[in-house]
Amino acid sequence: LGVLAIEKQDWVTASDVIIKAQDIVSELRYSINEDVDSDIPQQLIQLYDFMYQQLVLANVNKDVAMLQEVQKLLTELLDTWKQIQA
Repeated sequence: LGVLAIEKQDWVTASDVIIKAQDIVSELRYSINEDVDSDIPQQLIQLYDFMYQQLVLANVNKDVAMLQEVQKLLTELLDTWKQIQA
């Protein structure tokens, strides 16, 4: 939705949608159990922090490519979780 809003130059909608995505990524990041004895929690935290920063920059710069990169990362992460559950 953010990409479409940027392409339509609907800056208010783009900002609203991107901020919502930032909130979701932030919630995912802070829901990680850091007490697990593994490198995985820290790697996920770094990934979520990176995505959050990309979303902030994408919002400021109205950068479609940055949004698409975050979308790609989230899709790959979702696919990984689905494979783990299978």
